[in-house]
Amino acid sequence: MTISLAKYRYLIVDVDGVLRRSRQPLPGAGQFLPWIVQRGMDYRIVSNNSMSPPERLRTTFAEMGIITDEAHIITSATGTAWYLKRLAPQGGKVYIIGEEGIRKALLDDGLFTLDDQQADFVVVAIDRSFTYEKLARACTLIRNGARFIATNTDATYPMEVGVIPGGGALVAAVQVCAETKPIVIGKPERILFDMALDQMGATKEETVVLGDRLDTDIAGALAAGMDSIMVLTGINSNEDVLASPYKPTFIFNDLPALMKAWEISMTGGHDDRRT
Repeated sequence: MTISLAKYRYLIVDVDGVLRRSRQPLPGAGQFLPWIVQRGMDYRIVSNNSMSPPERLRTTFAEMGIITDEAHIITSATGTAWYLKRLAPQGGKVYIIGEEGIRKALLDDGLFTLDDQQADFVVVAIDRSFTYEKLARACTLIRNGARFIATNTDATYPMEVGVIPGGGALVAAVQVCAETKPIVIGKPERILFDMALDQMGATKEETVVLGDRLDTDIAGALAAGMDSIMVLTGINSNEDVLASPYKPTFIFNDLPALMKAWEISMTGGHDDRRT
């Protein structure tokens, strides 16, 4: 059975490998988000990034000609705050290993407060000032009963200088020490996808996930029960798809090819590139 792109009214859009590579916009990135809105659709940009708050990401995107606003950006940091506010609507005490993005998301509204002695939650994200003392404190708090939350388990993070350890490397250290598995917020887990659906008022059936990575974007879409589009401007290739258990619903070379096919689909044609 052929699935038409025209059925989708909502998109969950990845960042790296879809809209940009490092600090360079990818083909069609500047046109894609306005194109979505002009056709009466809605979207959320969903990223495992926990370092930068949405307002800083918005500025970074704007410098590349990608125009959006904070309301359309979900990070693993804002997803962590969204999850904890549902888990503990009365608030609580947190111990944070992480940078500005996760600290602002959790602390700015005053519902959660920092506590390194009797924390209810230990939240671990990427932290470029990570120390042995922070590791020891997190392990002690978790062993004493604090719930262990990880913004994501990405082992590495791409920077201009090369690949650096990601938040997942720090999560792994805490997990080994505390002998406790974390609740993971970021992709490929479904919490960020659920948050995006909640914000857009969308159903899974009318939403499609757009990404470049099989192990996060496509695997996450499958786990959340949603269709997916893979573009070949990022990490994975057509050959990778053949070898992977995670199969996208559609594959396109890049965003211009996707927009062209979507336009044809909206007019009743059939240029949908199914896998």
